[in-house]
Amino acid sequence: MDPLEIAFPGLKPIDPEPSDIRTPPLTKERKRDYDIERLRSANDPVLMSIGPDAFLRELEAGEPASAELVQSMVRAFLAAALRGPAAQTPKDWHTVMERFLNVLGTAMRMGLEDVRPAIPVPPPPPVPRVPPIPPWAIAVYERRRATDREIEADVAYWQGLPVRLVEILLRGHLAARLRSPDGTTPEGRSRINAAIREILWDAVLDAVKKVPCPAPTPSSRPGPTPHPEKRQQLLP
Repeated sequence: MDPLEIAFPGLKPIDPEPSDIRTPPLTKERKRDYDIERLRSANDPVLMSIGPDAFLRELEAGEPASAELVQSMVRAFLAAALRGPAAQTPKDWHTVMERFLNVLGTAMRMGLEDVRPAIPVPPPPPVPRVPPIPPWAIAVYERRRATDREIEADVAYWQGLPVRLVEILLRGHLAARLRSPDGTTPEGRSRINAAIREILWDAVLDAVKKVPCPAPTPSSRPGPTPHPEKRQQLLP
């Protein structure tokens, strides 16, 4: 029995008439996609329970390999971005480069904030024993039809997974290095930041060598007509 179909004691049944909470029946193709996604090994609850912190700790156990992985990820992603349709002109190429450098800078700042936050992070609120909303409201939310904006946001999130992977690897690598004994002093943190920036700069330069800035297209407009006297001088 579907848990959303359970009649809670003392509550009126949900009215299925309003269009904002009415879920259309699934087509055979859509149901097949749901079943395939549910049975994927990557969606196994045991494997999904492994958090990013534990994964990054094991990854940082071999520091050189982790640094090489970050460098390879940055190089590969930037080369793919510069080859994409959004970087076909010199202006667009520089725009893509600027935005990706902003991603790297943001990941570095986030890694530093994870270890040495500028503002003390308050403790998380306690988990309530009773759900903050009644069960019938949860059922209404689960049974409603997703809006076009929610579907678009979900698709955009999964399409942006590569750049998020680059960000989390760089952020975790810097945070793990700063938590090491070398990151306990200001001098050690400066050396760590300089070493990681050198790795990133080498990766960016390698990507630029693979995909250099495209040459500007020659203008098809005719040039200015020279003055009659100068035009006479140019003639043989």
